[in-house]
Amino acid sequence: MTNTRKYLKVLFVVPLLLSVILSNTTNAAEQPTIMLIGPAGLVRSGELLPIEVRIDSHGEIINAVEASVRYSPAVFTVERVGREQSPLTLWPEEPTTDAQVGTVHFIGGRPGGFVAVNTIIATLYVRASVGGSLAMAFDAEQTAFYLNDGLGTRLAVETAPLSLVVADAL
Repeated sequence: MTNTRKYLKVLFVVPLLLSVILSNTTNAAEQPTIMLIGPAGLVRSGELLPIEVRIDSHGEIINAVEASVRYSPAVFTVERVGREQSPLTLWPEEPTTDAQVGTVHFIGGRPGGFVAVNTIIATLYVRASVGGSLAMAFDAEQTAFYLNDGLGTRLAVETAPLSLVVADAL
């Protein structure tokens, strides 16, 4: 009888432990992300550069995205925010830029939700005014996805900044 109990313990405990371990590994590897993707290669000051804001919800159905991007207004300006390729159709907060502080902020959504896989939600068109290092990053406290769960549950996201080296125009 003791062999049967040992067998039953192994039968139930081992799968439970494996599921906990795999669940933690999967969640860490698949955290929703928002990233800034810039042009590859040499960038010159004075050029208009498209910087894509891309998201990946890693299987989560989301219906809204809030993002706040910070940049150095002494180095470059954001000339406009394009939404041509965006799956977001409702914009409760239109993209706004503050050239004094160096921020871009927006909230966009899509009724019914969607799963994002390397999806462009906006394109920031920026112009570097001087050569040097161009850096943009998300403000983690003002950047999140909202689940399509009937409650609009806020989902923290992993952010990926952008760094470019800008050469002075010849």
